[in-house]
Amino acid sequence: MKRIFQFSHCTLHLYRKKIILFSVLSIGSSLISLFNTLLSGRFIDFLASPNCVEWKPQLCYYCILFLATIMISFAISFALGRIREKLHTMVSYNINRQMLVHIQQIPFSKTFFLDSSRITQQLQTDSNEIASYCINVIQNVPVSSVRLITVSVITYQINKTVFGILLILAALYIVFFEIFKGKLYNTTREFKNEQALFFSKAQEQLRYIKFVKRHGLIDVFINRVDLAFQSLFKTAMHAQIFQYIFSGIDSMLLALSQIGLFLVGGVAVLNGEMSIGGFTTINVYFSSALGCIRYFFHLLPLHKMHWYL
Repeated sequence: MKRIFQFSHCTLHLYRKKIILFSVLSIGSSLISLFNTLLSGRFIDFLASPNCVEWKPQLCYYCILFLATIMISFAISFALGRIREKLHTMVSYNINRQMLVHIQQIPFSKTFFLDSSRITQQLQTDSNEIASYCINVIQNVPVSSVRLITVSVITYQINKTVFGILLILAALYIVFFEIFKGKLYNTTREFKNEQALFFSKAQEQLRYIKFVKRHGLIDVFINRVDLAFQSLFKTAMHAQIFQYIFSGIDSMLLALSQIGLFLVGGVAVLNGEMSIGGFTTINVYFSSALGCIRYFFHLLPLHKMHWYL
């Protein structure tokens, strides 16, 4: 991640005001979402209350709050969409421009070996990927941090056992990623390299078509594509198996944590230690916390993947 942001630092610095506004609005949108969840839980408790005599004023109160949060969320989402699109377009163009300037400054003798079609496509892809990655990190890291802290504090206050399950899950993820991260990096890098090699061999079929026809090298050049495809196919199948195992263990950890939540929360509700609305709230918050934990542990592998694109 450090190398990516060092590479993009100058470009991102040009739009620092928009980036700060983008981050603040994203955090605000996330907090409103958490508030809506808490409000929904209390509304469920209100509906389940058997001794609610003056229910009309309270019902109107909840409806007004829900309407207000929906309107605010809509306005923030519209602003976020506009800012994000502008940031992505401008950052992507500036990164592309920066790389073009760098290529134009390389020694003249090396330009004879450049595959213009491949490089043009790669520059466009890389600039879009780097811009998307930077914007996603700028948005998701502060949002996930604030969200995880807020949810953890509220979860601890509602039920300490559920909070303990979160801590255990975080420890399991640490072990999980320490075991698989090296293999994940290598598999992703190998697949991207094979993919780039295959497209290069495919493009040269048309780029050197006159040379091929003049010297009768059709079979030779087609064989080059066949060999590149076979290597890509083998690598893709290997990567697919590893990704399936990786995703399967991830899903298993999530399922076990959800079962633990249902057991702890169900017992608490049946014993009268937690209301139904409280269980609904903590269930949503628990899922949100899981998402944040998974994001931070996926962040390191993802930045390696994007760097090798």
